[in-house]
Amino acid sequence: MTLRIGFYLGDVSVLKGGVGPYAQRVARALSAHRFNSAVDVRVLCNRGALPDGVEPARVTYLGSNRGPRRSWNSVRGRAFRAVEQLVRRRSADPWREPAGGPIHRAARAHRLDLLHFPIQHSPEENPGVPFVVTMHDVQELHFPEFFSPADRLHRAQFNLTATRNAAAVVVSFEHIRQDLIRLFGCDPSRVVVLPLPYAQIGLSCAKPADEAEMQAKYGTREGFFLYPAQTWPHKNHLRLIEAFERVCRKSERSLRLVCTGVKNADHFPEIEARLARSPVRDRVSFTGLVDEGELAWLYRHCTATVVPTLYEAGSFPVLEAMRAGAPVVCARTTSLPDTLGDERFLFDPQDIGSIAQAMTRMASDAAFRVASVENGARRMAELDAIDVGAAYEAFWLGLRDRLALR
Repeated sequence: MTLRIGFYLGDVSVLKGGVGPYAQRVARALSAHRFNSAVDVRVLCNRGALPDGVEPARVTYLGSNRGPRRSWNSVRGRAFRAVEQLVRRRSADPWREPAGGPIHRAARAHRLDLLHFPIQHSPEENPGVPFVVTMHDVQELHFPEFFSPADRLHRAQFNLTATRNAAAVVVSFEHIRQDLIRLFGCDPSRVVVLPLPYAQIGLSCAKPADEAEMQAKYGTREGFFLYPAQTWPHKNHLRLIEAFERVCRKSERSLRLVCTGVKNADHFPEIEARLARSPVRDRVSFTGLVDEGELAWLYRHCTATVVPTLYEAGSFPVLEAMRAGAPVVCARTTSLPDTLGDERFLFDPQDIGSIAQAMTRMASDAAFRVASVENGARRMAELDAIDVGAAYEAFWLGLRDRLALR
């Protein structure tokens, strides 16, 4: 019998951070994989969320899964939602009967046996079939100071729902698995590490950036460092700015720092205030989100990509930089040492001097940059050899046997 799986993308986008591109790239990897006749995968998503490279015939478009619209991204909205869910759980068990929403209707219409939610999202009510959740991090337990009480409450509600009700939990790295086992008491057999969609990570550049326009906007004569990341607190922009100040004091070159990515409204004002006091403020650019063509140009022309994040559950900037042939140095934390694969190009993200030292060496040592590029090419070849589709297929079939599905 064929195991029918619904792979839920919902309304994912790059605006939601790395989780959106992760889910879309996994969907592409699954679409490219030749499953045996025992597995059939259907993508469930809202219009506009479907990535290129996914066969349209295997897609079901969903209507909204929400009631009246609220601004869930505001602190007040997240607090309201978390409290609402806790009240509902006290007054009635939402898992007693299937909820009857768009996800449940799609599961019934396509006779799905299993749902997989790859976007750190679990259904708030019973979807009518067993489900799997991919959990990307429990960062709020490591850096609670970066989260409001409302955020922590909202995340706690989600984490409890996911770990208690999911048939299995997928993570991308062992450090996250150990967190779930240690902090949530998860059965180790229910928490499974599946690889990132490495072969799908890169910039397609359907519309390459205009060279003259990029030269006028950024310039390349003196060189620049690149950091692509949303301005969340754990991305560590404040220490990066201070490290860059130290680099500039020691260098005779007029180096620049280019930071791309969404300017998070909760934290970017603090970055702006710090930058306004910086003696190198005229050399630092926060561009906001740029398109893939422009980002690809920045990777190709930067002196180095610098990733000083304090916590990461899989860094697309590190992988994209290696794919593009850019030198890269990054933080010695969480998943990054395994991703980069070479201790020479790591630094302590809590130590401004360590960040500055790595940047200074990248700016001054051509052999070091070449070694970094060579390491990136070797590492991407190793990661590309991982068959992500086969890993998911084996996981789902194993889960079928454990749950006696079909």
